[in-house]
Amino acid sequence: MWASPEQVLRIANQVGVLGGQVARLLVITAAWTGCRWGEPAALHRENLDVETGRLVVDPEVGSLHESRGRRWLGPPKTPSSARTIALPPFLTRLLRRHLETHPYEFVFTNACGSWL
Repeated sequence: MWASPEQVLRIANQVGVLGGQVARLLVITAAWTGCRWGEPAALHRENLDVETGRLVVDPEVGSLHESRGRRWLGPPKTPSSARTIALPPFLTRLLRRHLETHPYEFVFTNACGSWL
């Protein structure tokens, strides 16, 4: 079962109330790209091209992992999860606007620039 676009936006807005606009955009990005949560959470600016509308899930460090209170970057869940994803124009615009005011090396961070 998949959420409809309207349901995704309602979920993203609810997440945004608690986690802010970065969390809202992460939910929208995950929903429209099919990424698992750890993939956009690990997304480095170098792996997002807002000029061509491409997002790259890196095969070596494309996912944020967490276990026993420790976080680290590592490969995504499966080898085929390392991929290049074409972004829809509306999402490319949202991400471009986000990066214009976001000074950190990772695309989705908390207010201090750390991983979510």
